[in-house]
Amino acid sequence: MTKKQIGKRLREWRMEKGWKGYQSAKAIGISQGSLSDIENGKSYPSAPTIIKLMTRTDIDIYWLLGVKK
Repeated sequence: MTKKQIGKRLREWRMEKGWKGYQSAKAIGISQGSLSDIENGKSYPSAPTIIKLMTRTDIDIYWLLGVKK
């Protein structure tokens, strides 16, 4: 998946939760700037960020990354 596709999915998940950017960043344990860069397709989530997403949220990481189970 491209950076833009992952960012779009992350934003979609956040919006479904009804969270503001700062709430998601806090839950994930990253800065708002890092979250913004991911959501805007400027960067991929790092391995530590992916682990935080998996352990601190209910996001389906396979869906986020476009991996078939």
